[in-house]
Amino acid sequence: MRALLVLLLLAAPAWALDPGATVGADRAADLGDLVLPGTLEAVKRGMRVEVAEGRPVHWRRAYTEATEKYASQVRLGPAGELLNYTAGLPFPNVGAEDERAALKVMWNHAFGPWISDDAQSWSIEWQLGNVKPGKPMEVVSQERNDIEHSKWISFIGRTEVPPIPAVTDNADRARGAELFGPTLPVFLTMLRSGPMLTLRYLDLKEDDSWYWVSWNRKSLRLPPQIRYDGTGGVVMDLNSMWGFNAPVGSYTFKLLGERKMLGVLHARHYPAEWCPEGGDFAPCDAWEERAVYVVEATAEKPYDIYGKRVVALDKQAWVVLASDLYDKKGKLWKTLVNHWSYRPDKTGRQEWPYLLSGFVIDFEESQANRWRLPGTRPLAEAVAINTGLGRELFTVDAMPKAFHDAGESAPVVPGRQ
Repeated sequence: MRALLVLLLLAAPAWALDPGATVGADRAADLGDLVLPGTLEAVKRGMRVEVAEGRPVHWRRAYTEATEKYASQVRLGPAGELLNYTAGLPFPNVGAEDERAALKVMWNHAFGPWISDDAQSWSIEWQLGNVKPGKPMEVVSQERNDIEHSKWISFIGRTEVPPIPAVTDNADRARGAELFGPTLPVFLTMLRSGPMLTLRYLDLKEDDSWYWVSWNRKSLRLPPQIRYDGTGGVVMDLNSMWGFNAPVGSYTFKLLGERKMLGVLHARHYPAEWCPEGGDFAPCDAWEERAVYVVEATAEKPYDIYGKRVVALDKQAWVVLASDLYDKKGKLWKTLVNHWSYRPDKTGRQEWPYLLSGFVIDFEESQANRWRLPGTRPLAEAVAINTGLGRELFTVDAMPKAFHDAGESAPVVPGRQ
């Protein structure tokens, strides 16, 4: 009996992925398929996964009611377009046997409970640097300031702030818009520029984008290709914001499966804390076991620099936990990880997801782009949700004022603190 007990102990793993465990490079293989291959590679390069107890996320009451009221009428058109959508989750019951399951999953992400009627954020911190095994990230360029002002608005699917469920003046069938405040690295000079205005449509077509250029005080119409490229030497493309931020019509989708994976939905640290030593290209925080959809998105546009994306989407929150980016030959090129944090709003009666930090690492070039909300002000003052922004703020004519409001005189210089 004693011999049998010894054999069982020897055969058992040295440890389990129980809450409280920390997984580093020496134990990376034990993560198995609980993470995407790119995340596993990031752990091998120094990132740490701190395993925590899983916690549910809760939908807002108005969003739940909209889903119950409108979901039964939603359909997919012949080309994959979304038909008869009003508000809430388009497809609350996605079955793996459905041949269009992946497309429904991606439409659920596009209109998921993480999307607000409007939102604003101030301040950003990012660093771009070289990553070498066992050594801290060598920062090449960075920005950390407290004036960058970004805004988002939903034109349809609104549940909280009038007009509900949609704005009335929307003949072009725009889903929503964003004014992204930080200067794009390709335009970094002694004079800051921005914001960038993007209109996203319900139809399966490309976005329309404009960028305010300070030196000639004009709004520059941008070609759609700019969203599909790592512009100006950065690691992350615009379509990778939030984990996946591309028009649905730009990809064909395949459901690779439903499974348990680790992800960050209840990040504890604000501001985020970078992992120690050679893992400082990434934030360290609490990872929990989640039920996810894994979707493969194959590029349709010839100017897309990637061949495909593999996205891990949380089945309850409908946010992207991580994404692997592959080159045209099918080789893993980059990986992205998001650190979300569900926290009570100012009423204390419902939760909102805050994207506190994240990173992208380029395995080919050994470069990384890490970013976070820098914590220079309380989170409630750094991010504002559903304040009643109007569509008039999201026009080309409004861009000069948006630029001025963000602090026209503030210089943006690579490497400044």
